[in-house]
Amino acid sequence: MKRRSLHAIASELNKASREASSVNERLIQLVEELGGEVTFRTALAGLLEQYRQEVESGKPRAGLRQILDHVESYFIQIAMQQAQGNIAQAAETLQVPEATLRYKLSKHSLR
Repeated sequence: MKRRSLHAIASELNKASREASSVNERLIQLVEELGGEVTFRTALAGLLEQYRQEVESGKPRAGLRQILDHVESYFIQIAMQQAQGNIAQAAETLQVPEATLRYKLSKHSLR
């Protein structure tokens, strides 16, 4: 197992935090561009289009796994808000089993 210094780990965490902030800012921008109304499909399409452009330019700000984690977290938050915290209803909206949603709520620290 490769050992890393505390400084190296802190540096990676700082970079990941900046990338997450960038993704969240883009999601907010998409909502504003759409007049405050956004659907799962339009938000996802816009975010993935931005990522595609970044990859093509050779300068993506985040890795695909990070992008997908942020998108997943964003949609879970929306579904939970629409369901007023009802996990069964949010799971139905997201078309995932309740157990999966419970796991993802924990994974993204949304619970």
